[in-house]
Amino acid sequence: MLLYSICGGGPHLTALCGSANVQVWHVLTRVLQTTLTGVDTQSWLSQPEAVEMTKRLMLEVISVGQRCGVPLEEELVSVLLGRIMSLPGIYSSMYVDAKEGRRLEIDVILGYPMKRAKDFGMDVPTLAALHALLKAIDGRLGR
Repeated sequence: MLLYSICGGGPHLTALCGSANVQVWHVLTRVLQTTLTGVDTQSWLSQPEAVEMTKRLMLEVISVGQRCGVPLEEELVSVLLGRIMSLPGIYSSMYVDAKEGRRLEIDVILGYPMKRAKDFGMDVPTLAALHALLKAIDGRLGR
């Protein structure tokens, strides 16, 4: 199953990820736009620098998925950005978790792609930086 290649293979991950496309979607909606910045998706993507950073992150996750054998295309970035831009500004469940002091779903959303990137010796600087920042936030929440 393709899902296992990018999401890690556990049944709990299957339920959370749904598909490789959903994994990339979660990176787009949960990590940058709301959890780290505290702004909704429309506010985040109104800044050209934010759009470029979001694209870099998504392309890195897609590259990891491709190395795992998942047939993801780079065009998925434009498709998903178009989808999120067609919606009103939203906040993610990860943002709500952080705001309410609950632990974050880092391992599901960024942890596995980060682990696989390390396994493959891939350079994923945007993913690595955001993974480290979210781990720090999660550590603070876990106290």
